[in-house]
Amino acid sequence: MESKHGMPTARVVLSLSRREEVGSTALGEGVAIAHARIKDLDRIQVLTFHI
Repeated sequence: MESKHGMPTARVVLSLSRREEVGSTALGEGVAIAHARIKDLDRIQVLTFHI
């Protein structure tokens, strides 16, 4: 996000962490759909990764 969209990585991680504090986004079996609202983004961004 940072290099391609100019959104600091730390801000994205903080937003996702705060959202997770409200309630888990885990679906089970090691799958989660982590999501957050980030004020300065004007469109939906999708990031996928495998841990």
